[in-house]
Amino acid sequence: MLNELNEQQKEAVKAFDTPLLISAGAGSGKTRVITYKIAHIIREHGVPSYRILGMTFTNKAADVMKKRLTDILGTGRLDLWLGTFHSLCSRILKTEMEKPFIIIDENDKKGIVREIIREMDLDKEVYEPYTIATTISKLKNNRIPPHHHGSKAVTEEVEQVFRIYKKYEVYKEKAVYFDFDDLLIKTIRLLQTDAQVLGKYRDQFQYILVDEFQDTNDIQYELIYLLGHGHTNITAVGDPDQSIYSWRGANVHNFKKFTQDFQGCRTIKLEQNYRSPNIILKAATCVISHNSSYDNKKLWSRKGEGEKLKYFSGHFIDEESCFIREKIRELVRKGYAYKDIAVFCRTNYYYENLEFSLREENIPYRIIGGMKFFDRLEVRNVIAYLKFINNPRDDLSLLRIINIPNRGIGNKSLEKIGR
Repeated sequence: MLNELNEQQKEAVKAFDTPLLISAGAGSGKTRVITYKIAHIIREHGVPSYRILGMTFTNKAADVMKKRLTDILGTGRLDLWLGTFHSLCSRILKTEMEKPFIIIDENDKKGIVREIIREMDLDKEVYEPYTIATTISKLKNNRIPPHHHGSKAVTEEVEQVFRIYKKYEVYKEKAVYFDFDDLLIKTIRLLQTDAQVLGKYRDQFQYILVDEFQDTNDIQYELIYLLGHGHTNITAVGDPDQSIYSWRGANVHNFKKFTQDFQGCRTIKLEQNYRSPNIILKAATCVISHNSSYDNKKLWSRKGEGEKLKYFSGHFIDEESCFIREKIRELVRKGYAYKDIAVFCRTNYYYENLEFSLREENIPYRIIGGMKFFDRLEVRNVIAYLKFINNPRDDLSLLRIINIPNRGIGNKSLEKIGR
């Protein structure tokens, strides 16, 4: 079963009876190691699958791991707990809580906040629902309750945010709604206050494995600690050099905390990269070696040295877009098809300028994982305004924008003006 793994991966899969931290470089097969380790626990150690807990960050990753496990083990059903932090917490709460609850998603959350802002008659430009909902989430994850404003004097805007926060929590409590943050917070509170429940799950989960450990925030780490404290068979896999989500709470210092909190922790590094030639790995290493969290992994690959990298630095975003556009034209002249070319952008913000640049030269493109600039609702609305100004008999454009913003114009009013 382990023939497909390299020596470092095999070592990680076979390591037992000790807390294990796997520092896995980019493209080194960290999810594969987690999957094979679970399979190894079941097949070679004879552990029932329901005694294994696997935590990851996306449902997609969990589904991929489940499929790989069934392929490796040749069985169609496994009873292990394998899923996201939120799905794990939801399952625990639904099992242990007497009163049923309803889980609301981010759109529901934003809708509740929007209604509260409307009831409070606040300026939506100042108190934008999405921003306020995000702020509430950050406050909750930092364990800041709605009645706490901090020790220093606060502005009127901050006061209003906390009032919205308080009303939001009251609204949820009355409707018995749990948002995604509640799932973790309430599970931790349950485990901290009910020793019997905590003992039940500590006893059940003899083996705990955490994927993408670099993305864990403080609350998620606390859940890992509560369930795994006293365990020898707890494994965390991640790469501190890929911890880029501090803006949403990820704490790279959890790597150090793990080695301190779980006594006798062993560390194994996965350094063979399966995706890239060595020249890319060298360039990446030069960049990440400046990170304060850099743990001196020496990534290498069997894919050869690879072609030299080309680097372009533009002073303005327009220069970058022009460079990309001309590079695409150059590649097409050399015989490449447009479908052979991919452009990666760090944020959606860069799409807009690049789209205008490509459209100027009639270069076809397709946005993956996002929406084209001219397909966005607000852009289509603005275009409808412009089209109607240009042609007052454009009924389709008029019907689109006549109540944007809301003017209370109904069908009867439209009939009176002959529309």
